[in-house]
This record gives sequence, C-alpha cells and structure tokens, in this order.
Amino acid sequence: MPTCVYEPRFSFAEESVDSSLFPSEYLPYWETEAEEVMADLHACLVPRLAYVRYEHPVFTDDAVYLEGHGLRIGRKLVHLLDGCQCLFSVVYTLGQGVHDLYRRYQQAGEFVKGYVCDSLANRALDKTVAAFRRYLTEEQGLGNLSFVVSPGCCGWGITDQSALFATVDAGMIDVELTASHVMRPFKSVSGLLAAGGKIAYPESGCAYCGRKDCGYRKMRLG
Repeated sequence: MPTCVYEPRFSFAEESVDSSLFPSEYLPYWETEAEEVMADLHACLVPRLAYVRYEHPVFTDDAVYLEGHGLRIGRKLVHLLDGCQCLFSVVYTLGQGVHDLYRRYQQAGEFVKGYVCDSLANRALDKTVAAFRRYLTEEQGLGNLSFVVSPGCCGWGITDQSALFATVDAGMIDVELTASHVMRPFKSVSGLLAAGGKIAYPESGCAYCGRKDCGYRKMRLG
C-alpha cells in the first residue's frame, strides 16, 4: 500500500502556561522561558505524519495482520481493536529542527529551557495527531476513531517497532529506526489508529494502559 503524508498546521498561540504544564511555584519565572522557547519552536517546528490505511485487518489471539504484515500487539490491544473497520499505520514527527533545538539547550546548560522544550514538544505531538484525526473525520468521513496505540505501551513489545515500520514508509518524513528500536529524530511517534466499527474506545491510552508511574499519564489525568 502507498504511504501518504499529512502536514498539519497549528500554533501555540492559544497555549496557557499553567500548573498543568509546569510546577506552580516556578510559573512566574518559567512564563518568560516558555515564551522564548515557543518562539524558538515556531522557527523550527515541521510536524508531518506518514500513514497507510489498511482495510479489514485480520486479528488473531495476540496479533493483527495488515495485508500479510504481522504485528504482535498482544491480547489486550487485540481485545481493544478487534472489530474496527480499518487500521491506519502511522508515524509522525516534529522534525530534525526540534531535535537540534533541544540538544542546543542541553549543551548550553539551559536545562529549564530544555524541560520547557520537551513539554511543549509533547503538546505539539498531541496537536499533530489531533489534527490528523480531524482530517480523517472531516475530509475522509470516518468516525469512531481510537487513540494511537504504540509499541512499548499496553503490552505491545517495543521490539515490534521493526514490524510496524514495514507497514509504513517513515522515510518519507525523514524518520528512521535504530537497531535498538528507537526512532530518530527526537520526538517521533509510531503506532496504529483504528477507525469505524462498533467499538467503544477509551478517550486516550492513559485510561487503558496499566502503567501507574508514567509521568505523561500524570500530566494527562492529573
């Protein structure tokens, strides 16, 4: 199947710097830091998403097959996704510029800016996939969309990254997979997004994943 590329457009202009993003005792100082980092991010942010749509995926007890590509997603995710109309294999990234910006902050000893950059980059990743979901709903007429499930989460082994990358051409958005199953550049995400069917999906993976010590879960659910 051919890989398509989606390029969202969004801004941090509506973002508020509050205790959901940073510890409240540091807000007076970090507001200025956040404004500077936002400006730097705007100059280098290039969000892109590569995807392939697979119709009528075939599920077994612990795997899903996308036109012959087997992904060992585990029983938990099979239970969640089985019955969907189609699956999108996706990889999305913020681009090499964000990676270079974060590294520059760290090398210069600007660790607060590095923390802010990391936090805002996570927001940008959320915005990227949210824009793609709107595109699928408004332009493609798809409904009942799942959250993106990724290797390393919900019982899906991280070593299955290679199998996932065989289902979508991440090179089209300049994302590569290392031998240790880590994506480059910094702030890239891979996974599956389901659409259609009569499945009732949770609002996010945080509500479905059993990992209690995840910092991202704490940020999302409070």
